[in-house]
Amino acid sequence: MRNARLHAVFRATFSLALGFVATLFAVVAVVKITPLVFALDPLSPIEVQRQLRVLHIVRSELRSDFEWDQQDNRVCIDGMPTSLFCELARASIRTIGHYQHDSAAMRSVRNVIDARYPDRWTVHPIMDFNNHSDTSRADLKEVIDESIATLDALLVDREAN
Repeated sequence: MRNARLHAVFRATFSLALGFVATLFAVVAVVKITPLVFALDPLSPIEVQRQLRVLHIVRSELRSDFEWDQQDNRVCIDGMPTSLFCELARASIRTIGHYQHDSAAMRSVRNVIDARYPDRWTVHPIMDFNNHSDTSRADLKEVIDESIATLDALLVDREAN
């Protein structure tokens, strides 16, 4: 009886210790893999300027005769036809070093799409808008131009305060 109880205590203690060690290794693995990114205030003038650069890069890419992917799945492969989402993601990586889903540029583009084209998206505003049969190249440029104007106005407001 005593051995059975000792055995049960040992198993419980061992399981607890093993779980702790496994958790510790998982945390260390995540910390090692996940890059440390220092974020500025997303609405600071410096950050808004960086996000404006992202949008200007996208605008210049849309100006060229790019091969447009109207069946975007948000998987961006270099050398393949590109979409609005992929252009935004690439420009973000070129400008700030990483893709940021909730950046001012991405939020601005989503807000413009939602305000001007609410019937052209259901789940993912940028991807759905890009893939919609009524969306044209001119519409893409219009969304980026309006997003630039929105962030320009925000920058003027932030620099005034």
